[in-house]
Amino acid sequence: MEYIRITKENIDKEHICCAMSGQQSLAKKEWLKQRFEEGLVFYRSEERGKCFIEYIPAVDETGSFVADALLSGIMLDTKNFILRVGVGTFEAAAKLKDFGADPIRVKKLFSNDIESYHERNRIVDSARKYKNCAIAVADVESKDIRLISAQAADELLTISGVDASFVIFTLGDAVCVSARSFGAVNVQVIMEYMNGGGHQTMAAVQVKNSTVAEVTERVMHCIDRYNSSLNKSEV
Repeated sequence: MEYIRITKENIDKEHICCAMSGQQSLAKKEWLKQRFEEGLVFYRSEERGKCFIEYIPAVDETGSFVADALLSGIMLDTKNFILRVGVGTFEAAAKLKDFGADPIRVKKLFSNDIESYHERNRIVDSARKYKNCAIAVADVESKDIRLISAQAADELLTISGVDASFVIFTLGDAVCVSARSFGAVNVQVIMEYMNGGGHQTMAAVQVKNSTVAEVTERVMHCIDRYNSSLNKSEV
């Protein structure tokens, strides 16, 4: 069986295997002309009314979805291209942009609802400066307290003169500390003093059988211990 390809150029004079006639047929042809602009492929058999093949290329959203996910990982790991970045980091981000990554969509992945936003700001407002650090106590109740505290710790790093931040919050029967820095202070070492861990710019600890006030005192003591160790190493 032979087929004829129907296109925008020949559709007006070709039969399109449609049961409709008159104005309805003309309307469908006009609709098909718009679809041709979108990539529609339309074949009909030379035998009138026998057979036709019609398809349109699928829109592949997978590429941009994966690119968004990869870009979000880079932004998270580098704190929005602040830490641990090099030429390769920006080249990778540029390539992901070519693959369809959208920075605005990615930014929205990290967005919070208004309640979480207010709770985070309450934690930031409670912060007090201690040496070159900021210490805040999360006196809020939220199922997302761990995430909100981490975000508050990141926010505290934007304060002038703050090299490290510590947000203290309760989770179940434990008092937790979320610690952040831009690298000038190794918060991993400070949290290890309290039997916690992490890495240089992001660390944490969970303490049981202690109050928030007691954990706060321990954090300040560990900051002093860390600073003393630096002073000794410089001698």
